[in-house]
Amino acid sequence: MGLAEDPSTTAVLEMDMRETDKIFETPQVKQLLREGQPVAALFVSVLHCIPDTDDPWGLIRRVANRLPAGSYMVVSQLASDDPALRAEITGFMHAVTDGNWGRVRSPSEVTRFFEGLELLEAEEQKPMEVSLWHPDSDLGPRQRSKEWIEYGGVALIKTALKRTN
Repeated sequence: MGLAEDPSTTAVLEMDMRETDKIFETPQVKQLLREGQPVAALFVSVLHCIPDTDDPWGLIRRVANRLPAGSYMVVSQLASDDPALRAEITGFMHAVTDGNWGRVRSPSEVTRFFEGLELLEAEEQKPMEVSLWHPDSDLGPRQRSKEWIEYGGVALIKTALKRTN
């Protein structure tokens, strides 16, 4: 049985990730959260789908505060240093999703997701382009352009985070 097929180690829910209280009250998630046992929460290439008005940074804080110390948080999203390119990609995605999309953020905005968390394996303890995490590996092709990237990191949750605005 694979990891994804074992309900004692994995939960897949079809829910709005912004509804953290509802998610943490489901039987599947309650079963996974055992007192003192660390878990991992993965926000891989999804936060750019959350508009700023829905506070994606608060979403990460709410989840981190519900996880036991020693848990991990994986966060990545589309990012670009170029404001015009961010606007162009965001505009395109808004058009194809009838406005149901967030936006491409700058790397510094993605870095905010990690406030209060301890980044692992990151240069200078900051998030980075995810294709560079293990650049000596031949597991997959590297992105050739740098106009926009998938930017993120893996962080350890040492203690509950304080609420920030």
